[in-house]
Amino acid sequence: MRRSDGWLVLAFLAMVTATAAAQPAEEPAAGTVGEPAAGEPAAGEAATSETAVDASVNPFATVVSDAAAPSPVEPEVLEQTNPYARSGEGRRVVEEGSRPAASGEDEGAPVPSAPPGGEEESGSAPAGSAPAPAEPAATLDEGEWLERLAEVSEEAPLVQIAAGPLVLAPVGMFQLLGVPWQGEDARRSAGDLVDEAGFRFGRARIGLMGWGPWDFRFESSAEFTEDGAELLDLSLTWAPFEALAISAGSGKAPFSGAMLTPAMFLTFLDRPWGVDGETGDGWRAGIAPGRMLGAWISGRWNVLRWQAGVYNGNADYFVGNDNDGMLYGGRIEVHPLGDLPEGQLMAADGAPLLRVGAAYYFNDDAAGNTHGAEGDVKFRWLGLTVEGEFLWSTFALAADPSRPPDTAGDIDRMAYYVQAGYLLYGDWVELAARFDSFELNDGIDDFNDRWSVGAVATLFLLRNRIKLQLEYMHHQEWADPQVSNDHVALQLQGRF
Repeated sequence: MRRSDGWLVLAFLAMVTATAAAQPAEEPAAGTVGEPAAGEPAAGEAATSETAVDASVNPFATVVSDAAAPSPVEPEVLEQTNPYARSGEGRRVVEEGSRPAASGEDEGAPVPSAPPGGEEESGSAPAGSAPAPAEPAATLDEGEWLERLAEVSEEAPLVQIAAGPLVLAPVGMFQLLGVPWQGEDARRSAGDLVDEAGFRFGRARIGLMGWGPWDFRFESSAEFTEDGAELLDLSLTWAPFEALAISAGSGKAPFSGAMLTPAMFLTFLDRPWGVDGETGDGWRAGIAPGRMLGAWISGRWNVLRWQAGVYNGNADYFVGNDNDGMLYGGRIEVHPLGDLPEGQLMAADGAPLLRVGAAYYFNDDAAGNTHGAEGDVKFRWLGLTVEGEFLWSTFALAADPSRPPDTAGDIDRMAYYVQAGYLLYGDWVELAARFDSFELNDGIDDFNDRWSVGAVATLFLLRNRIKLQLEYMHHQEWADPQVSNDHVALQLQGRF
């Protein structure tokens, strides 16, 4: 059998000869060997259009599908409206090599692409997605990761996964409540924290957020309670314009500024009793309507923010409307000095910020009609936050011929609170105090009529994502000043 070794030798010699013939006559100057021309790829690099995700939004590794791969001519081919991007420019998929430098000087600076300690994201790409970029983002040490994280909006989910034009963000939060001491008369059935000193979960939630093409976005969240999982929010929004967004599903009715503040940004462990107070047996004392099923529109223009909607008027999502009519409500806010974010640590450059809000709702219930109104103000400057709110509602009992004439038919509720907090040691500690009052004018002085005064110290271990709070609260019931239901409580919050 004829051997092929000779043909291999001839082929090798021919290749060497062709390579030598292609060499220039002059040798390059010392120190210039292997340096590519400007704008050309380095030797051994393929001029491909492999993609990488701009890290200006997501502090963790992100998976990008084939559908998001840009062309060499237009490196920026995907730009979504991400409501959680602090820079407001959304997510961008860019061509490898065109990623902006991490200057850290503006709000759009890149954020960490790996967890603290330099560990790589453990998740792998789903079936059918493009391979990971050839050159992953540089590994950051713990200090660099934390510094980059401080540049990210505190409202932004830590994990965001891009799959073509769709971006998904799993979110979760737990608040572990520990009560080392409380008054002997404190009971959860009366709205207090616990029945006996000890631990319980104040809130344990998990959900999913997402945004994608055609200006659609969605939000879902559920809370775990002693009765199992309970649906909190589930809504779909179409936002073709900044001044107009149309939403449907379940969410908070637009009323109280304190009620609309997310639980993760609460200065105290709970909202004031007159805003969101609820007893353990389900009786609701708070004036704010809370979460309901309905449809609403919202928007922003210049310094104005607004929202209005129609809702069932009851808190059950699966029973349907149990009223004769619906609940109609609206809220308007003015931000004359710029957007005032909810988180204490999100104010930029120490500039003063102010928010003034007002709201109204009408609930046409089977038992009667309820009108509610409120006004609130919030001011923040150089670590100081001052806020206050006044709420009022009146309920008129539906006409009932069998009701005795001397029976109270109208019930008025009035509540207000004032609160102030100040940041110490940079972004590490906040001290705050609050006074709130609630009166239920039903002709009876009972344990629902009360005022409270308290103080809280918050230690921000990882900004508003991991924090520890110590609270003392004194309650004074008008019906019986001798009721002992004060408390000292600790709360640990963690969220992603």
